[in-house]
Amino acid sequence: MVRHASSAPFVCIALISLSLPSVESVQQIQKKPLETYIEEVTGRASVVDCGEYGMSTSPSKEALQKSLACAEDSAKQHKPSRIVVHLLGVDSYVAYGVLSDATGLAFFFDYDSAPCGGPQCAERFLKKACRLSGVSVGSDAGRYRLELKR
Repeated sequence: MVRHASSAPFVCIALISLSLPSVESVQQIQKKPLETYIEEVTGRASVVDCGEYGMSTSPSKEALQKSLACAEDSAKQHKPSRIVVHLLGVDSYVAYGVLSDATGLAFFFDYDSAPCGGPQCAERFLKKACRLSGVSVGSDAGRYRLELKR
């Protein structure tokens, strides 16, 4: 009597190995740091730093208002500027703020280093053209933040 081995275990192993991402596909995602996106808007030289706020402390209402006044002044003079607020998200690094270029155009931006919640996706950088007069200081749960007026 001749016994035949079942092919079911081999099929299962083959299907599992096909569904797992390869090391090559994970490594193909080229991450761009926030600073690269900022420089694409502002350029690298002579950028006015109107405020950069770290993750450890929430900016005050007065500090954000001062930053907005600085950005408005810079835009009027056609000098590129930046306001950046860094935050720690649930599973990634996030930031938002206001950028202006050398022509005086302003943009509200939002950045997320891993919008899918892990290293398997590219970062997200969204920017929306805005008037600096259309950006205000609002509060959310006792913390002040920049926001676009509705």
